[in-house]
Amino acid sequence: LRAANLSYANLEGVDFHDADLSEANLSHANLKKAKLAKADLNDAIFYNTIMPEGVT
Repeated sequence: LRAANLSYANLEGVDFHDADLSEANLSHANLKKAKLAKADLNDAIFYNTIMPEGVT
């Protein structure tokens, strides 16, 4: 998923454990309840993204 365009995607509850989301566009995506432990988020774009609880 490196450099994937996931803008406006509904990714609620998706398990991204160990996924490479570096350089991905996650603008306006819904990541509520998504599992992001150990996910590579380097240079990912977060703009108006709904994040899981506890993630800032």
